[in-house]
Amino acid sequence: LMEGDMIFYPSLANKYIMADLSFFDEPMEFIIYDLLGKQIKTGILSKENNRIDISELTSGFYFLKAGTDWSKVFKFMKK
Repeated sequence: LMEGDMIFYPSLANKYIMADLSFFDEPMEFIIYDLLGKQIKTGILSKENNRIDISELTSGFYFLKAGTDWSKVFKFMKK
């Protein structure tokens, strides 16, 4: 999953979503939503903390919003 210089992978994951934030100096918040728009998880991403633990999520599709202006949205599937 890629949007500008912010990359999230893999799009099909079981335990973790990784973030490549090579071009971002400041930490940024993220929010994970289910398909109904319910907020499931929040946290902070940085170059040092670039892994999102999704192991507690149930199987299905989710949206991850991130960025300083919340304009970046990524879709992923939890196996």
